[in-house]
Amino acid sequence: MKRCSVIHASALIGASLVSGCASISGVSVPDKGHYVDAAAANVAPVVNDPENVRLRLVLSRGEGIIQEPLADKYLNGIATKLLAGWPKPSVPIPVYVIPSGSFCAEGVESNAVFIYTGVLQYLADHPQVGTEDHLAFVIAHELSHVLLGHTRDRARMQEMAHRVNGALGLAANILQRSKNSGIAGASQKAAMALLMSIEIADGALFPGLSREQENQADVLAVDLMSHAGYSLDVVTQVMDVIKASEKADEDRRRLLRTQFITTTQNSVSVQFGAVLAQAWSGLGDSHPAAVDRDSRISNYIRREYDDQSVAPHRKSFEAFLRLPAIRSMLADTQILLRANDAVLQNQPDQAASLLSRLRSRSVINSPLALTLAIITSRSPRLDTQVDNVLSNPYATKRLFEFRGHELEGDGKYERALTVYRTAYERFDAPDLLPHQIRLLRRMKRNTEATITAAKCYTLGQPDLQEACAAESKT
Repeated sequence: MKRCSVIHASALIGASLVSGCASISGVSVPDKGHYVDAAAANVAPVVNDPENVRLRLVLSRGEGIIQEPLADKYLNGIATKLLAGWPKPSVPIPVYVIPSGSFCAEGVESNAVFIYTGVLQYLADHPQVGTEDHLAFVIAHELSHVLLGHTRDRARMQEMAHRVNGALGLAANILQRSKNSGIAGASQKAAMALLMSIEIADGALFPGLSREQENQADVLAVDLMSHAGYSLDVVTQVMDVIKASEKADEDRRRLLRTQFITTTQNSVSVQFGAVLAQAWSGLGDSHPAAVDRDSRISNYIRREYDDQSVAPHRKSFEAFLRLPAIRSMLADTQILLRANDAVLQNQPDQAASLLSRLRSRSVINSPLALTLAIITSRSPRLDTQVDNVLSNPYATKRLFEFRGHELEGDGKYERALTVYRTAYERFDAPDLLPHQIRLLRRMKRNTEATITAAKCYTLGQPDLQEACAAESKT
């Protein structure tokens, strides 16, 4: 939908960072008739990816998802109504919830939609836009990207994401070595710095979608909304919300850019800053401003649905928000995000205090909450809880990294190696190879370390090769 107010490295790649990588334009909106008919006749059917593939991208990024059954049921019910307006047979496109304060949602190439809790919170806090119809348009827009095939061609993005992750892996390796240098508090500082380095890559979404693709998704969303019996009057109101938040988003990006490109003694930070500098130089042109999208979508609604008048569905959304589990989830997610900010500001005690206030089981058991708990607590009960979650298909790569980091710091090298190897296979994450090399060297398993290092070199990623070479010398 819009440029979200946080930046995910894997999604950054789809912008102009990759030289010469232009997004496909998709099926053009006709001058007459409903767009859904022209689109359905000219796009390939949606593939039903296995859930582990569907979730790999979002679970690789950091915050993970929140498993709240009542929220999942309600959101997927809306998606089912909207998909009924697609003329072709279609597999289900599931909707998942991500803990983030941004007014944002995203469709991914593995045919899933992720909606941020910030959307639900905003609609709950602003009754004038608090209807199921407003929420439906947000979901419909992302479903449209998936149906139109906009999210499929991401191979180059994934390749570049691995290169960026390689740089972060090298940073983590340096931090790990500093942890073992005997400096007071080095372990906690290394954990903080690792979280911050990952946060650089996990911050906001700039999907590799063109202006035309965004407009196509807007128009198809209108068609799906109409077929499902939702009010189209809410569409421009949602666009108004997006317009109102764009300035804040730009201010945040400006701040992040200043922070990320600051030269430090850590050479990896300089390398990653250079990558971000290239990315930012092209951002801004790859997405239409909300005001431009608003104009186009309003014209389409007047042209095709001028005689339609449907009252927004307010009661169903209000009933959803009144559910104790949903109220608790939204309230605790805000606390969780404040705890995350506290950790990033090197305030672990404040973060721990905030985490102790969580009551929603869905939030307490979320990967983000457990990741923060690893940093701020060392109870045996927590260790067991984290290990149990790592066997869950919804565990994030970040949680694996922190668990491996913690086990390694405790000298439990074999267990740490198992954690890193599991994450490497689950997330197809070459940036975890340097961790494996380091552990194998410490356990004097040099032959395995050499074989693992060879994998790094065959991947042809300079940052990764440098990281593996550095660990091979330790």
